[in-house]
Amino acid sequence: MSSLCFEVPYPPSINHAYVTIASGKRVLKPEASAYRALVGYVAQTAKQRYGIPELPLQMSVEVFTPDKRRRDLDNLLKVMQDAISDGIGVDDSKITTLIMRKAGVIRNGAVRISITHDATHEWFAQQSGFDDSRLIVWNALQ
Repeated sequence: MSSLCFEVPYPPSINHAYVTIASGKRVLKPEASAYRALVGYVAQTAKQRYGIPELPLQMSVEVFTPDKRRRDLDNLLKVMQDAISDGIGVDDSKITTLIMRKAGVIRNGAVRISITHDATHEWFAQQSGFDDSRLIVWNALQ
């Protein structure tokens, strides 16, 4: 089973990544756009070297913050996950399990990403007690 593992710089918060322009449209700020391009490049390079795991995917994210300030993990995810999905050429809806944790504090911060096949996706379906017809209805509601 192949897996993609790589490290990227600490991301800008989603709270500070977008700006609203005169037309009312929200666009990425230049620094967030540059971050997205860098992460996309790192993810694409990892994909070229290791390949893409079988779908569906599980993404594990270890966040090393640059300092001890309180931070919301979910604010870091959007720009980074979109860039990774673009870089590996897989729609982020194919990530069916996401594990994210704060792993400590290091100078300048960093994020370690691991993308593997999501074997738990099938396991949960088998263990859920639903027969196939109920599972189809559940998936249709998603």
